Amino acid sequence: MARPEIIKTELGRRLRDVRKAVGDPQRDEFANELGISDKSLANYERGDRVPDANVLASYFLKYNVNITWIVAAEGSMFLDGGPPTPDGNGDPAVQPAVFKATGKLVHESHKAKGVMLPSDAHLAETVSRYNELVAAARNPAD
Repeated sequence: MARPEIIKTELGRRLRDVRKAVGDPQRDEFANELGISDKSLANYERGDRVPDANVLASYFLKYNVNITWIVAAEGSMFLDGGPPTPDGNGDPAVQPAVFKATGKLVHESHKAKGVMLPSDAHLAETVSRYNELVAAARNPAD
């Protein structure tokens, strides 16, 4: 008999909801698609850990998941109405290296002010700043 799922955070609940929405594959299969271990995925979905920028970018790149929805529960779960087609066509908009650098800048700016944000607030601010950067720049990698 399987143990009941225990999900401690809303972020964890949304991550689990994504897996259900794409057909509820086994944890190890889904984790493999994201490029992470099944134990890491379990930690994210339970709410024991917060995924980093690279993991969030994988949700977007592999499944067209709206990162703002994951982090802040705003908008729809998927961009353009649903997950990508099996052939994987689509123009990736999230650049993991730029997203990661944005997260570091958010961390450093708060650290300089002596402010320590909770991980979910840090992630939400990183998403917001990244979106501002993308809107302001023609090439976010510049």
